[in-house]
Amino acid sequence: MTNKKLNTSIKITVLTLTGITACTQSPVTKPNLTQHSEPNKAYAIKSKTNKKRLGTDCDPLDVQTDLLKPVNHGKLDDRSCKHHYTETTLGHSTVIWGQYEISENSSTDAKNSTRMERKFAPRLKPNQGHFHQFNGTFKIANVDNKKGTYFIQAKGKHIGSKGDPALALILAKKKIVKGELFFDIYSEQITKRGGRFSNNGRELVFIAQVKQHEAFTVEMKTGFTYQHNQIETHYVDVKINDKTHHFLVPSPKEALETGIRYGAYVVESGNAQVFVANTQFISG
Repeated sequence: MTNKKLNTSIKITVLTLTGITACTQSPVTKPNLTQHSEPNKAYAIKSKTNKKRLGTDCDPLDVQTDLLKPVNHGKLDDRSCKHHYTETTLGHSTVIWGQYEISENSSTDAKNSTRMERKFAPRLKPNQGHFHQFNGTFKIANVDNKKGTYFIQAKGKHIGSKGDPALALILAKKKIVKGELFFDIYSEQITKRGGRFSNNGRELVFIAQVKQHEAFTVEMKTGFTYQHNQIETHYVDVKINDKTHHFLVPSPKEALETGIRYGAYVVESGNAQVFVANTQFISG
C-alpha cells in the first residue's frame, strides 16, 4: 500500500500576542537558545479549555496559542497556562526546533496532567488502514519530576473505554552518570485495556539512555495486522536511535482506534523542557 502524508493544517482564529520570548542560556539546565528570526506570529486557537485556567500559577486571561506556520507537524493541544509553544535554533545550528515546556501548578484543569503536545487526526481505525508512523529528532533539556515526563505516546479507545486511554507512553527519567545528566527512556505500557499503575495495569520497560541536550531520533509506529479481515494484532513499535522496542497491545480485537501524540506531558514538580525537529507523519 502506498504511504501518504497526512494533511495536518488547522483552522485558527487570528489574535496577535505580544510578550512571547525565547529561553535564555543557563549553565546547568538550559541549552543555548537563539530566537527563530523568521516572521511567524503567534495566534490564538479555539479550544474548549480556553476558559479553564485553574492552576495556582495560571493567568486567568491566558489562551492557547500556536504559530501560524509551525515547523512541527500536528495540531497543538496546549493545556499549560504558563508557557506557550515557541521555536528556536540551538547553539550555532540553523535547525529550527519546536519547544515544549511545562511546569507544575500550571495545568488548565488544576491537576498534574499539564501537557503541551501535538496530535494527528483522524486516528487510525480498524479496517481503514494498517499504520500511523511518526519520525522526529528530539533533545531533552530538563525533567525535574522524579517520576519523569512523557515525550511521545500512543493512544486509542477500545470497546467500553472511558476518556482517551493511553497504550504506551514513552517516559524520560533523569539519571546522573559520573556527574553528567542523562535520561533513561522507558515504555510505560498497559498490561490490560484501560490499565493504570493504580490498578496494576501498567509496566515499565527500559529502552535506551540519552544525554541531556544531545539530539536523538525517535520513531513510533502503531497499527493493526489482519487475518481474514479481522484484527490479528494491535502493536506499538518504538525506536530510540538504534534501540528498538516492540509492544503488542492486549486484547487487540477490542480496539476502536489508535493514534500518536508528542511533546511534553505530565510534570508533578518543577519543570520539563523538550525540543523537537525534523518531524514527519506517515499513514499507510
